[in-house]
Amino acid sequence: MRQAFVAPLVAGAFLAAGSGAAPQDLRLGAPGKGELVYRSAAAPFKPYVMELCTPAGRNVLQDAPEDHVHHHGLMFAIGAAATDFWGEEPPDQMGTIRAEEAGGVSPDGWSLAERLVWRAPDGTPLLREERSIRVHQDPGGACALVSWRSVLSPAGEAAVPLWGRHYFGLGMRLAHEMENAAAFLHSDGDPGPVYRGDERLTAGRWCACLGRRGGAPVTVAMFDHPLNPRHPAVWFTMSAPFAYLSATLNLEAQPRRLEPATTLDLCYGVALFDGHASQDEIEVACARFVALEDPLSGRENVALAARGTTALASSEYGPDYAASKAIDGRWRTRETDKWNSSANVTPHFLRLDLGAERVIDAIVVRHEGALLAPGGFAFNTGDFRLQRSDRPFGPWLDLVPPLRRNSDNVTAHVFQPVATRYVRLLIETGEQNGANEYGRIAEIEVYSPPSPPK
Repeated sequence: MRQAFVAPLVAGAFLAAGSGAAPQDLRLGAPGKGELVYRSAAAPFKPYVMELCTPAGRNVLQDAPEDHVHHHGLMFAIGAAATDFWGEEPPDQMGTIRAEEAGGVSPDGWSLAERLVWRAPDGTPLLREERSIRVHQDPGGACALVSWRSVLSPAGEAAVPLWGRHYFGLGMRLAHEMENAAAFLHSDGDPGPVYRGDERLTAGRWCACLGRRGGAPVTVAMFDHPLNPRHPAVWFTMSAPFAYLSATLNLEAQPRRLEPATTLDLCYGVALFDGHASQDEIEVACARFVALEDPLSGRENVALAARGTTALASSEYGPDYAASKAIDGRWRTRETDKWNSSANVTPHFLRLDLGAERVIDAIVVRHEGALLAPGGFAFNTGDFRLQRSDRPFGPWLDLVPPLRRNSDNVTAHVFQPVATRYVRLLIETGEQNGANEYGRIAEIEVYSPPSPPK
């Protein structure tokens, strides 16, 4: 549901397919700053990062180990329609992800981009992907910092169901030396419930693995971008019999449809430390990643109560769930940081008075699933409209087409700049199962476009 605010991370870096060049691995970064090796043309099933190094040059990945030959370093794969893109056996029943245009490295050698096609076993194209990977040149010096962005869209005119097992997503098979010895840290301190054996599923902003490589301590942290549609990510972790870390979209519990003419825009970060990083050090790196990959940079959230905006709701469950909770800038604690309507007082709506006419061009809505409450995604707003008016009670005009069958925790919406004083979120179906007893919104953010340079 997220719409891209900016062009893909690397523009103009694509090379024409079929150029006759021999398949080769692509190397990004520099010694002491972080390096990676990306395999595309030589990969039979899917492109992936086969080597990922700390500033001291310690590779933390493992490629195609004997126990799971389809585990390839750092790789991204999910299920689409009836096709599994994660596995590789039997080969004639698995999907392939191949470059439509060969990957190109930017002239400075720090980023790459390629266009990919996800095909069913019979060759039918299901998805198109624009993938960009960047090693950041100046992450502050404490770690190596990498961004991975994948923008998926249907390859045809029909919707594509997306699905996954509990570990599908951006997954990382960690080095042999970390097996049976890795320890995991989570952004909110809770390791999460056991799924089976040593496997856990934990919602959070980030997850980190502490282990050893080449006899020295290392830390590998992964970050979920706060604008990712399924934020906070559900992290899959295991340390025995092998070490694995994956940022999942929770597709096993929460399948998704990718509608025609829409995109699924995902951005993740990976930080590599020499030594065992503290919670605070990981938080600093996470904040750095979000700042470097912020498509809202330069925009201002004019919906904050601190800016003078006020909120009126169709109803309120009580003072702890007042309309003002949706514009207070806090949305991480279930019971205190959201607006919740009374039961069956419909239609549910939130109306914002921006205090004066303002030019706006983007709205971010954080639904119930954006909170860390287990199972909160089941109460994400199903159908809704975003509207504007010059008067407090309308008439109302849609800012974007009505949203239907939403299942995402976070929805971001961009549109042509328009001047308005009032913004309304009109809820037509309040829950994933079609029920409409309650409206629930953790936060609504309304952005003014960047000021033109003087």
